Amino acid sequence: MAANSILGEIPADWEITTLGEVCARGGGSIQTGPFGSQLHASDYVSDGVPVVMPTNIGENQIKSEGIARIRPADVQKLRRHLLEDGDIIYSRRGDVERRALVRNAEAGWLCGTGCLRVRLGKRVVVPAFAAYYLGHPSVRSWIVRHAVGATMLNLNTGILEALPFVVPPLRDQQHIAAFLSSLDDKIELNRRMNQTLEAMARAIFKSWFVDFESRRQEHPRLANSFRESSLGLIPEGWGTGVLKDFVEEAVGGDWGEAAPSDTENEAVLCVRGTDIPYLQDAEPGKMPVRFISARSLAKRALRHGDLVIEISGGSPGQSTGRCVLIRQRMMDRFSCPLVCSNFCRTVRLQSVHLSGFLYFWLDWLYSRGEFFQYENGTTGIKNLAFRAFSEIHQLVVPPKPALQAFYDLTSPLLDRQQSNGVESSILATLRDALLPKLLSGEIRVKQAEKIVGEVV
Repeated sequence: MAANSILGEIPADWEITTLGEVCARGGGSIQTGPFGSQLHASDYVSDGVPVVMPTNIGENQIKSEGIARIRPADVQKLRRHLLEDGDIIYSRRGDVERRALVRNAEAGWLCGTGCLRVRLGKRVVVPAFAAYYLGHPSVRSWIVRHAVGATMLNLNTGILEALPFVVPPLRDQQHIAAFLSSLDDKIELNRRMNQTLEAMARAIFKSWFVDFESRRQEHPRLANSFRESSLGLIPEGWGTGVLKDFVEEAVGGDWGEAAPSDTENEAVLCVRGTDIPYLQDAEPGKMPVRFISARSLAKRALRHGDLVIEISGGSPGQSTGRCVLIRQRMMDRFSCPLVCSNFCRTVRLQSVHLSGFLYFWLDWLYSRGEFFQYENGTTGIKNLAFRAFSEIHQLVVPPKPALQAFYDLTSPLLDRQQSNGVESSILATLRDALLPKLLSGEIRVKQAEKIVGEVV
C-alpha cells in the first residue's frame, strides 16, 4: 500500500522520516559554519585552503571561481568545519533552497561563515540521492515556507532537521543517484569541452592577430615583412581601422512588456548582460519572456553572425563590454526569437565572415579591461559609450583571405560548442522533468533511461 509524503504517494517500502533523524542514524549532524568572529578579513590569503561561502554554492555543485582561501595553520583552529566527501552545504541567508554536494575533490575545504553543513553519516542515505532529493521542487518549496525572516529568508539547523525526508531502500537510492548523476556528468563534460573549444579559438585569434612581435622575434627572416602603424608593427599588407568600419547597423534593445497587450505583440526571449555568460557557454540561462510589437521584432530579432554587447550594468569589479556571438545553432534551441534588452546592443556586421574575428577581438579587449576608459554614468550604473568606442578604438585589420581563413577554421569549433549546448539543454530539461517522478517512485530508473534514450 502506498504512503503519502511531502512528494505525494510513494511506494509502501519507502520510509518517511526527517533529515535530522537520517543524519542521527548515520552518525552525522547538521551544523552551522564558523561565526564571523572566527574568520576575519585579514585571515584570507591568495593561496591556501578554499573556504566555501554562500556565493560559491551553485545548483548542486560548488563554484570555485574566485573562492576565498585561508592559511593551513588557520584551518586547524576551525577543523570541526572541514568538509568531507558527501557533505551537503546550504546558504543560511538569502537563496536558502540552493544546495551543493561536496565531491571528493572538495574534501578538506572549509565550510565558511554564512553556510550550513549537512553530514549524512553512513549506511542510511546515499549522499548523491539526498542532494537530488533536496532539489525536488516540493522540498525546495517546504524549505522556503519554513525559513524565517521578513526581509531576507534565514535557515537554521532546526529547520533542516525537521525537513520531511523520504528514504527508499539503499539499492533504489543508488540507482536513482547514479542515473541523475550520469546526466549531470554529461552536462559538466560538455561545459568543460566548451571551455576547451573556446580556449582553442581564442589561442588561434591571439596567434594570428595579436602576437606579431613574438612572431617577428622567433623568425628574424620575417623582420622585413612588418611595417610600422599607429598600433605598432603589423604585417605588410595589413591595415588599421575601427569597429564602425565593419558595422552595417547597431540596434538598441527593446525590453517590451511582461504580458501581451494586444494580439499583435510577439513573445521573445530578452538577452540581458547577465545572460551573456550563459549563452557564451551554450546554456539557456534564465532569459525572461517579454512581449514586443511585430514591427520591433522585425528590426531587432537576432540573426546568425550578430554580436550582442552589454552596454549598461557590468559585473562587480568588471566593466561593461561583455559580448556574445550569435550563431544559428544557438537560436535553434529556443521556441521564441531572441532580442536584446535595452541593457545591450545588437551589432550587425557587413559580412558574417567578420563575426568570429570581431567577436574574439572584443573578447580580448574585455579580458584586458579596455572598456573601462569608455564608461560613464553618475547614478551608480555603468554605461558604455558605445558610439565613441566604435569610432575611436583602433584594431589591426587583416586582409580578406586571412579573415575568411580564420572564419573557416574557428566556425567548426563554435558549432561544436553550440551542439554541446543543445545536448546539455535537452539533458537538463529531461533531468528536471524526471527527477520528481524518480524520487516519488512514480517511474523507475529503467523507464527513465528509456525516455532519455528515445529523446537524445
